[in-house]
Amino acid sequence: MIKPSKILISAFSCALLCSASSLRAGENSPFGTDFIQTFSGTELPFTQNNSELNIEIRPKIGDLLDEPFIRLPIELEYGFTPKLEGSIGVIPFLENPFHGDRASSDGYFTFGLKQRIDALENDRLAVSVGLNGRLPLDTIPSDWQRDQYDSYTPFFVAAYEIDKSGEWTVFSNVAYELLDKDNNQMPYLIEAPNSLARFTTGFIHHPPGDLRYGLRFLYITEDFDGGTNDGLKIIPSITWYPPDDTWFFRSIAGHFELTLDVEYAMEKLPEQAEESDIGINFKVRWNLLRKNERAKEAVIR
Repeated sequence: MIKPSKILISAFSCALLCSASSLRAGENSPFGTDFIQTFSGTELPFTQNNSELNIEIRPKIGDLLDEPFIRLPIELEYGFTPKLEGSIGVIPFLENPFHGDRASSDGYFTFGLKQRIDALENDRLAVSVGLNGRLPLDTIPSDWQRDQYDSYTPFFVAAYEIDKSGEWTVFSNVAYELLDKDNNQMPYLIEAPNSLARFTTGFIHHPPGDLRYGLRFLYITEDFDGGTNDGLKIIPSITWYPPDDTWFFRSIAGHFELTLDVEYAMEKLPEQAEESDIGINFKVRWNLLRKNERAKEAVIR
């Protein structure tokens, strides 16, 4: 029987090759600045507008169910140019008041840089490369040994708008998490875990209105052999853009996006064996310098 992870790799590879085969030089285009920059934690090729500043908060609501802590990622994103975006942030671990064995930590310092290539293929294809870093500031209360290590993740991502109306976009992301085995918060010396490759593919549907829908598949592997050291998740997502006259948001300057996604683990890495198959994440994205300009036509903002 063919494993789901192998099917996903094959589908992902085909999608990526199709995107790569259609690359060509293009003129500077608003394509890369009018679209969302991330999708439920997955990097997309689109970047901030010049001098645009965002605050993104992504509480891990699923931690309330089975973890002694609650992770609260907070990130600042800034557009240095229309094609270059940088970010810094923290991920504190707060005590879970609903868990018997409460734990907390200073968590991580995070940073990132993303360079967009000009919009291609008649402004319907976008490509970016970048690097994300995560540095533990304290011992992390996690069963994952790799969580204790400094990590650096280069990535390549492509997205293609499959219809001219802008309602449907497909994307593929390849990332490789490199662990700095000499810098970690491990309380004792052990053999360092392997680095991880992450492959993500999916689509976003954005019809006219204030809602956006998406689905992505995340495949994680250490060995590239489709064996036990692999993980596979399916993640549906929904985003709401509060209209200008929405209670509470109408009195706050800026542009808001509220996203809820649900993770279902079809396969797990060995160190994830005791974790729940279901994860729930909620994200609040606040663009401080942009008014709530949700377009009437169907485009991803």
